[in-house]
Amino acid sequence: AAAGAAHGGGGRPAASAGTVPGAHALGLGEDLLLFAEPDDSDDIHPALGSILEGSATRGDGERLLVDLHNQEGWGRLPLPVGTDAGSALAEAMGAAAERCRAAPVGELRAGVARLPGEDLENGIGPGGLRVLALETGGATSALLLWDANGFAPGMNAALREGLAGSVDTLLLATTDNHYVNIRPGGHNPLSGVDFILPAAQAALAEALADLAPAESAMGRVTVDGVEILGQGMQDRISAAANAVVQVARFSWLPLYGSAVMFCMLLSPYL
Repeated sequence: AAAGAAHGGGGRPAASAGTVPGAHALGLGEDLLLFAEPDDSDDIHPALGSILEGSATRGDGERLLVDLHNQEGWGRLPLPVGTDAGSALAEAMGAAAERCRAAPVGELRAGVARLPGEDLENGIGPGGLRVLALETGGATSALLLWDANGFAPGMNAALREGLAGSVDTLLLATTDNHYVNIRPGGHNPLSGVDFILPAAQAALAEALADLAPAESAMGRVTVDGVEILGQGMQDRISAAANAVVQVARFSWLPLYGSAVMFCMLLSPYL
């Protein structure tokens, strides 16, 4: 494993470029947190992700890309390289990073808040809502992260309108947690703005009230030899699932038979 060196503290105000898709860059010392809004595509293709991080290479420090996963579409492929939207996002990311790095590093203040609780009716998983608020260079930014899988149509605009004026840069995101889908292949995005918005307003206010001096650092660690059942591994996932199904087909009889025998043996003592 190779570890990158951590850099100093402080921060730079967030900078944004593009609309849909959109890019945001937030400075932590000499490092950059990059946030991507991939239009209505579900996820960002890994190859495009590498390009987005590479588009912000001017200057020192580490770069970490975060897919906000706040799309309102469903069933679409990851945003790939070579498309109009992919090229626009790469250009916007480079512009946002350049604007962010143009500002001096200043004192950083951070605040957090959390509203735990699962609400599958509104597409929220066990992680609930987490908020990170940052203040540096006289500007504030906030990341609101729901344990959810994308947004229902109109949620982005409704939340932005309801939270307008709270911070200078507002980032809305979901964890891409498929647990909330309830069933395999289902779709249950974050929804119900009348319920979601008041909770978001309260959590954001709590995070801003929690602002206090903070230090920042980033590093990179590369671990070799780890297989991930993700992009490009669909065939292996399918084979594993089929093997489980084949075994389960012949295992139900002994399992249920054993359960019945156990109940019969236990019945005289009940």
